[in-house]
Amino acid sequence: MECEDINRNSNHNLLTDSSKRQRVDGVSELVQFNGPTYGATSQYSGRSFIPIKSSMHTFHSEEVKAEGHTLYTPLLDDTLLNIRIVEQITFESGLYHIGSSTGAYERNSEGYTIMLWKYSEKLNKIFVSRSILFTSREEYWAVRSRLELM
Repeated sequence: MECEDINRNSNHNLLTDSSKRQRVDGVSELVQFNGPTYGATSQYSGRSFIPIKSSMHTFHSEEVKAEGHTLYTPLLDDTLLNIRIVEQITFESGLYHIGSSTGAYERNSEGYTIMLWKYSEKLNKIFVSRSILFTSREEYWAVRSRLELM
């Protein structure tokens, strides 16, 4: 299983260039993506909600179990994730268990997860408060790129 993370308490430069060279009729042109170039996460600090659209490729779990035994159920409604209250965000890819909306196991599927970690003062430990599974790479990268801009 592949894993990466973003520590919300750091100030790493995540994106440094929003331009790309593109060939048009054999000539190289500079194409500007939407928006200005952002060099650090601090410029997005005022935005703390990330929308997650429900689709047939999006699942979630609030009970993440060890060793890949988590059962993901369909995300039935569009959701806003409050990133301000999250300590750390991790990204993983692998094979996951998918269930029905009632929680019955249906199948295994390859996908990509975004795990939101919180700290519990009561338990004195960090834990995964929510995990979002995407079986569509495009939907996963759309959400992940917004997270990396924060």
